[in-house]
Amino acid sequence: MLKITNEQVKISFTGHDTFPLRHGWLEKAYYAVEKNNINPFSTDDAIIDLGVGKNMVNAIRHWALASNFIVRTDDGYAHSNYAKRLLDEEVDPFLENAGSLWKIHYELCKKQTCTTAYWIFSFLNTPTFTKDYLELKLQEFAEVHGKPVNQVKSLKADINVILAMYCSPRNSKGFKEEDITSPLADLNLIRKTDDNRYTINTGPKTSLPQKLFISTVVDFWQGQDERAGFNSNSIRVDSLLYGPSTPGRIFALSENELTDRLHDLYNQTNGAMQLSETAGILQIFKNSNNFDSEKLLAAWAET
Repeated sequence: MLKITNEQVKISFTGHDTFPLRHGWLEKAYYAVEKNNINPFSTDDAIIDLGVGKNMVNAIRHWALASNFIVRTDDGYAHSNYAKRLLDEEVDPFLENAGSLWKIHYELCKKQTCTTAYWIFSFLNTPTFTKDYLELKLQEFAEVHGKPVNQVKSLKADINVILAMYCSPRNSKGFKEEDITSPLADLNLIRKTDDNRYTINTGPKTSLPQKLFISTVVDFWQGQDERAGFNSNSIRVDSLLYGPSTPGRIFALSENELTDRLHDLYNQTNGAMQLSETAGILQIFKNSNNFDSEKLLAAWAET
């Protein structure tokens, strides 16, 4: 399992002003940056341009940054490459496709800065859990990585926000504004049970595009090599399942589904990668003549 050092982890349970991500917010952030890339969220016009209150302006900025839809620069803000593919190149300008939502989820949960979502999709090892259990484990996680409990007073609120973002409201009666669903709820990754517990859906992810899955394998592999300081020629399949920020964890894939998705890897990548088993160990190998990481990383947006 990948060891996370204190320097690598940036604990954060705030920034969203208790608002989960909503439909249309990432697009609003994108076009706000397009209009004013220096300071689009702090100008007097931001409330008017975005059509929301001040706290929601903060939340829009938070989720756009947390999901890598926009990025900070020395001068202000810029669009990420994947956001450009979706909006500028009109791959999915209204973020309606399941593949776009899976991509947003992956970008959000692979980073430690959105700590609650990151922890749930990297470290949670129990089939069912409660809010109290999450609070206890996240307090422990924060303390281990140098953020004392007295500095994380917003933890309860953050847990509520993340669970609301991934769960659809169960009760249609007495509809409240906070019951407005997040686009990520459409992925059906977290379910609320009748006894106020929660469970991660490890069933088949039929709406997860295969090209996106392969691109996240390459992305994780590339990140692992960067941390190790060298380019490896192979990676064990089990390392894609169990460690932090792995595709298996973030997409809540079963071992069978993950290995099934790799079986025809050679043909799916036009010979760039292939699956091989040696002494009972499944590994993915790069074919140096055909392997082009940038091409494989960008293929997620292809139809």
